[in-house]
Amino acid sequence: TNLQGCSAYRAEGHWHYISYGLSELYLPSPEDDPATSGWGFELTLRVRGEALDPPAWPFTMLNEMAKHVNSNLVALQSGDRIDLRAPVTGFPHLPDAPASGLTVFAVSTDPVLGQIETPNGLVQFLQLVGDLLGRVDGDGEADADVAGAALRGDRGVDPDELPGGVDQGSAGVAR
Repeated sequence: TNLQGCSAYRAEGHWHYISYGLSELYLPSPEDDPATSGWGFELTLRVRGEALDPPAWPFTMLNEMAKHVNSNLVALQSGDRIDLRAPVTGFPHLPDAPASGLTVFAVSTDPVLGQIETPNGLVQFLQLVGDLLGRVDGDGEADADVAGAALRGDRGVDPDELPGGVDQGSAGVAR
């Protein structure tokens, strides 16, 4: 099972995507931990752009990440890196996905949403950031400026200069 849904909200200069369904949306079952809602997190993703409508590829990528969490029983946490072994945009398999040399999602606490207490327990919002060569800063947090610049192409990232090719193998989480 994947997400119950995902919403995109217009923000200054970007779209902010927020998943729902990894946390408990309805009444928890008696065997659930009352302190944590579902997996205890939801996923977020920010995509730069001024388009009137949000790009579709981030919805698919967040759903694929939820599928990875649910299928492999992976409880993500801030500081994790997820090597997709393919572009984080889903290129070339998703129609509107831009080409990207970024193949790793770095996971960090969403700086705006943080975490909330719900009637079903705690939910942390974990932001996925396209990461250039798996680079994170010394605190284990995603370097969003570097990754965002690379995703926009500001640094002239040439996918041919990055190690490895596109491999549709299973994603791997590193801590």
